Amino acid sequence: MRRGYIILTLLIGLFMTLFMTSNGIGQAQVKLVYTNNVSSVTANVEQQLIEMFMAENPGIEVEYRNAPISPEQLLLWTAAGTGPDVFMVHSHTVSELVGLELLAPLTEWIQRDGEIDAEDLFPEAVEEFSHNGVLYAVPYEYHMVAALFYNADAFAESGLAPPPAEWPWQQFLQDARKLIRYDGDEVARWAIYTYHPLNFVHSWGGALVDDWRNPTDTLIDSPESVAGYEAYVDLIRMGYSPPSASYTDGFLSGSLAMVISGLWGSYSFADADFEWDITVPPLGDGPKGGRGYEFVSRAIGMSPATQHPEEAFKLLKFLAYDERALTIRALSIASQGVQGDMPARISVARGEAFLANDLGPKGKLLMLNVADHVYRMPRHPQARTIFTLANEVAGRAINGEPVRNVAISVAEQIRGILRQETAP
Repeated sequence: MRRGYIILTLLIGLFMTLFMTSNGIGQAQVKLVYTNNVSSVTANVEQQLIEMFMAENPGIEVEYRNAPISPEQLLLWTAAGTGPDVFMVHSHTVSELVGLELLAPLTEWIQRDGEIDAEDLFPEAVEEFSHNGVLYAVPYEYHMVAALFYNADAFAESGLAPPPAEWPWQQFLQDARKLIRYDGDEVARWAIYTYHPLNFVHSWGGALVDDWRNPTDTLIDSPESVAGYEAYVDLIRMGYSPPSASYTDGFLSGSLAMVISGLWGSYSFADADFEWDITVPPLGDGPKGGRGYEFVSRAIGMSPATQHPEEAFKLLKFLAYDERALTIRALSIASQGVQGDMPARISVARGEAFLANDLGPKGKLLMLNVADHVYRMPRHPQARTIFTLANEVAGRAINGEPVRNVAISVAEQIRGILRQETAP
């Protein structure tokens, strides 16, 4: 396959570089620490990339650490003088990291270096990792919670065609009912499972906050938001979805006909013993209904405390922007003919690393067409707390509390947070 040839060519280049630079090299003059938090499989790929970088830069030694990264952990590392020079930044924590001054501003570095073309990065990803016009991390992955994974065999068995990209809510409910199966009084196969209630809030025309860039109020108690929460909870009340589940185990076992996640879920389902694919979730209902998908992305940032900023930026640039690194990362962990990572660099994503290869799922190209419908974590020091509180509305409603009452109560909690602090 063409994919195999590409990977082989890249790896041959890697090993040739290692061979040619392995002799006559003295001790590294600079030592950097790079940290991210990925699966063991992905960590092996990251280690290969580090080896490739060091072979091409013999004066730089890089220690790779695969460890959980949070603002709290980075603060502890920095206080102890053991923090990484370069590290992965998640879209859920970038606001906190900027507010805590744990990310070095990169715009001037990029302008001075001249090799990173911001126009070749998906603009939504660039904006996510920018504050007040300054870029604080270079995005390397581009994701949304916009993939509806469906069991194609279950659809065929139920007399249903594969789900369309334009799937009205009422038609979805009619079709989903046909997917449910019982074993006596027990549900043997549920129609769907997801735990992303804010997708429903936004798809029904509501919103988490008034302006994610500078939030001053929450809108989770608006009529549209409440309707979105109600639709989510009704999936459980009406027997379409279990109250909780492991979406990976449930989908693989056949007990869930559909799950909503990000494209990364493809890796979990590579070994499924049935045919599956992805499309986008059904449309929200009501006069303001449409689409709303959580934006989730990862980037590479640099510590302002690094003692070697020139070398750290060189490493950052390689990991987040180098075409070879992005291609190796996108293809080397592709499993059983599918891939779950989309590079944030446009030219790479539209090439052999993603769009132009023959890897599944077939519906992956739809992920390139939903950017206009994403919502973001609010740009606020307590973004994660606000996000968690808003999601808890659905959980409390599932347990019996009236949706509107919970939404009003939680909205007041969020307003209290927004009044206390301003965005960085």
